[in-house]
Amino acid sequence: MRILTVDLQAFGPFTKVSLDLSGGQEGLHIIYGLNEAGKSAALRALKALFYGIDHQTKDNFLHDNRNLKIGATIRHSDKAEFAFIRRKGTKNTLLDTKESPIVDSALQKHLGGVTREQFSTLFGINHEILAKGGMLLVAGGGDLGESLFAAGTGVTGLRDALHGLQKEADDLFTPRGSTKAINSLMSRYKAAKKKSSELSLSSSEWADHDAALREAMAEKKKINDELTKLRTDERRLDRMQQAFPIITERRELSNRLDELKDVPLLDPSFPNERRSAISEMNKARSDARKAEDDLNLIGKQQKELSVPEPLILQSKVITELHKRLGSHLKAHKDLPALEGQREVLQADATKILSELRPGLDLQDVELLRLTETKRIKISDLGGQHQALLDDEKRTTETLDELETDLARTKEDLQRFEAPRDPSDLRFAIRRALKQGDLEERLRTGRARLKDMERQANVDLKALPLWSGMIEDLEALPTPSSETIDRFSFLFDELKSKTRNIEDRIKRNHGEIDKLDKQIKTLQITGSVPTEPELIRTRERRDSGWALVLRAWLHNEDVREESKALDPEASLDKAYEKDVKKADDLADRLRREAKRVEKLAQLLAAHEQGLEMLGKYKEELDGVLEERFKIETEWNEHWTSTGIKPQSPREMAGWLKKQEQIISKAKSIREDRGEVGRLEKLVQEYDKDLRACLGRLGQDMPAPDESLNSLIDHCQALVDEIEEKAKQRRNLEKEAKALDKRRSDAERKRKLAHAARGEWKEAWGKAISELGLSNETSPSQANAFITKTQDLFEKIDKKEGFHRRIQEISMEAEQFEADVKSLLKKVAPDLLELPVNQSVENLNERLGKAGKDAATLKQLEKQQGEKEKALREANVTIREKEDRLEAMCRKAGCSDYNDLEKIEPMSTKKRNLMDRITQLESELQRISHGGGMTTDELNQETEKVDPDELTARIEEAKQKIKEQQNRLSEIDNRIGGEERELKKMDGSAEAAEAAEQAKGILAQIQSHTEQYMVLRTAYAILSHEIERYREANQDPILQRASQLFSELTSASFSGIKPSYDERDNPILLGIRPSGEEVTVDGMSDGTCDQLYLSLRLASLEKHLEENEPMPLIIDDILINFDDDRAKATLRLIAELSNKTQIIFFTHHQHLVELAETNVNEGVLFTHTL
Repeated sequence: MRILTVDLQAFGPFTKVSLDLSGGQEGLHIIYGLNEAGKSAALRALKALFYGIDHQTKDNFLHDNRNLKIGATIRHSDKAEFAFIRRKGTKNTLLDTKESPIVDSALQKHLGGVTREQFSTLFGINHEILAKGGMLLVAGGGDLGESLFAAGTGVTGLRDALHGLQKEADDLFTPRGSTKAINSLMSRYKAAKKKSSELSLSSSEWADHDAALREAMAEKKKINDELTKLRTDERRLDRMQQAFPIITERRELSNRLDELKDVPLLDPSFPNERRSAISEMNKARSDARKAEDDLNLIGKQQKELSVPEPLILQSKVITELHKRLGSHLKAHKDLPALEGQREVLQADATKILSELRPGLDLQDVELLRLTETKRIKISDLGGQHQALLDDEKRTTETLDELETDLARTKEDLQRFEAPRDPSDLRFAIRRALKQGDLEERLRTGRARLKDMERQANVDLKALPLWSGMIEDLEALPTPSSETIDRFSFLFDELKSKTRNIEDRIKRNHGEIDKLDKQIKTLQITGSVPTEPELIRTRERRDSGWALVLRAWLHNEDVREESKALDPEASLDKAYEKDVKKADDLADRLRREAKRVEKLAQLLAAHEQGLEMLGKYKEELDGVLEERFKIETEWNEHWTSTGIKPQSPREMAGWLKKQEQIISKAKSIREDRGEVGRLEKLVQEYDKDLRACLGRLGQDMPAPDESLNSLIDHCQALVDEIEEKAKQRRNLEKEAKALDKRRSDAERKRKLAHAARGEWKEAWGKAISELGLSNETSPSQANAFITKTQDLFEKIDKKEGFHRRIQEISMEAEQFEADVKSLLKKVAPDLLELPVNQSVENLNERLGKAGKDAATLKQLEKQQGEKEKALREANVTIREKEDRLEAMCRKAGCSDYNDLEKIEPMSTKKRNLMDRITQLESELQRISHGGGMTTDELNQETEKVDPDELTARIEEAKQKIKEQQNRLSEIDNRIGGEERELKKMDGSAEAAEAAEQAKGILAQIQSHTEQYMVLRTAYAILSHEIERYREANQDPILQRASQLFSELTSASFSGIKPSYDERDNPILLGIRPSGEEVTVDGMSDGTCDQLYLSLRLASLEKHLEENEPMPLIIDDILINFDDDRAKATLRLIAELSNKTQIIFFTHHQHLVELAETNVNEGVLFTHTL
């Protein structure tokens, strides 16, 4: 792609500025401009043209963003042209020439997939990039891979990037380190895990569950091992079941193959070859018979033809005479007419001569014949006559007109006043315009400031917990975000602990309620005796027995005490009742031992649940007390602000709103400063412009007139002054030109008069030879010459007719003599006929003889072709007979007619062999799936009854299913034991340690991901650099070596690859003497030129494989001496034959160097 035109319609300092870059094959275009001429803006415009104008562009100081536009016409390498416009905006920024939007993809064909970054790095180079590239060559020690990669991609800083990636990765982790981030975290993680393990609850119950878990895990392993064995056996049986029909079929096919062992194995193509050979042999025999018949017919036709040889030998003479016969007859017919025309021309010539020169005889007419030279001279002089008259008249009229115009121009010039110099005013306007629309910016700034102040006040009023001024809010000593995050973590942790304890309390209540329900359910079916109840009953019974003994043995009155046993019954009855009750309870305890045991368990669990509930409530009280302390500390952090804080999460949101308000306050102060600066600028430029108007003697505009109106007023004045100065210069220039033209006109009038005098003298002399006077006009002389020419034309024609008549007579005599001479040789029988008849007859005989000779020749040709066909057919017959005989030998028969019977048996044998091979391949697949050979599979299959296989496979599957069910039960047991162990591990400190370990592990994961990204990036970049070196080292270094020699003016003869002491590939410079120089031994300028040679060589290789793109160069030669600058200019001029070069510079001497060292057809200069 190349750029044909660039139209800087409105961009940076440019307005409607066009650059024509279409010159040359591709062209070296130097764009020169002084400082502040807009060179940098033009550079930015080229990039913006293809990839869009930057959102934060610096080129809107003269034109508003919405008016920024750049246009261009570009041409693809296939000669397709594309004209477009780029405007500033967020969408639809690419327009056609009618400013209608077009899609950005319309440019892709011309850009060839080059991105914005690639365009900047690969197709753009300035002095800074060149110097940096040279320095990085030295810093890298001339590393070959880095040097080629940097030059080929335009990317600099590769070594810094690699070192940066290496350092960042090493800061995260080193294998033997201890203080690196990941190493330190790993140590902390191990410590936290160890602490968690040490703090976990250890008790006999935990040990029981742990033992049960281990036992279940061991049983699971045993079942898995059994399952593996069963599945292996099932697969083995399944393989044998698959193999049985295959082995059986292979055995049957092998037996059938043995029956065909004597049948030869023929190629699959054998039948087709046989049929083809027989068909071709039969066709050849048919062709041979036909060729023999044709030869017999040709021989018969040859005998019937006869050709007269003497007549054939004279064929050319006869043909020529026949052609002359027509001319002879025509001439004989035309002779009377020719004689009549000769007499008419004689009479006409006599008449014309009498008119020209009466009394002059026709025999003396040659006195009047003019030479061609004299006739042309008279004609030329005659043609000049009118032109000389017109020229003399025209020069006189022109002189009069010029004298009149000169007088009028001098009068107009006297009416103009003395010119005034508006340069100060123009400079003041330009300074003001460079700032853009100051008043619009000031108006926008004030409006924005007002909106921001209003919004800040709204936000301040909407901020909860605060009613002070915005300045006080900025100075508020709020806690740091880290403090808030810490308290947020503490509150979240306490909330989590509280929720955890409350959940445990809730679960505990649920378990107690469940136990109560179970106890009630057990008691609904009948009271359940308990040991305590039995003890109480027996104690009551023993108390009654003591009363009985006292009443019986000691006759004590125990009636009152016996009422405690039963107030209704007597002591003996009450005691008997208690004895029976105790005995019944003891019997029930024995009979209902299971219910008794179940109730005892439920009561024990109920008591344990109540005990745990008390512990949980104590733990909850401790957490609530801790929460109170943290809330107190949290409130203390806000005491100095006078704010009663809400939760840390809510206060984090409050702080974010505070920061937004503070940020707006800062923006308000900045905008106030900007508004003040703009107001000052408006006043300054207003004062400056008015001072300039005063110096020009102009009336001052109104004091309240806006700056834009004042600029427009001043610009109009400048335009008016410059227009008048321009008009005065134009009049002065016009007067000068008119005076010069008047002098020229006066000189031309004199020349025209002298030329007409010379013509009259030459004219008189020329026509005197015709016997005409000097007063004869050119038209009269031309009429005389015309009649003279007519006279001589008639005389010449008459002489021509006379000669033609004589020629006809002579040709007739000669024709008759030639005919008779020929007839005597070839046809004496025609001598008595008239000449014309004898010639016709002779020509007819020749035609017939020619046809017979041609027929005979054609027959001879056909005879040769048929003989050749006969030979070829016989050769084919022999070849096919030999081929069929060879096929019979291969098939083991003597007659090729027997081959057709043998072929099906051979095909059958081949099919059997193919099927056996296929079966063996299938057996091999089955055997390999079980890790055995085919022979081993055969041997194992022979030991098994195929009728039992299905039952054995089903039996194996059933066993596998049973083991899987057992495995599922074991997994449930394992899950239950693990849940019990998890419940028992309730230590808060252990949980905190585990949580801490989890947090550290998350950090390790994050750092590890970052470490892997850095190491991967380092590896990829290193690999790509090395891959690029291997792919491009030879072609690029070879070209770069030539370029480096030229760029250094042969101070170096080239470059070559080598290796340093660590076997890393590096670049070396080669002196003409053969001395090798490392890059750190080169000067800064030479390193720059080495980098440039690598860049140019890489670019040339890129151009061989991709769509050309313009190379943008910005003042890279400012530190080059003249010799090396000239060499560089010549090289980029050579490169411009392959791609367009656009060279920007501030330096006039570089333009001059280019003009003296680059061909005109290649170099094109432009001035901004």
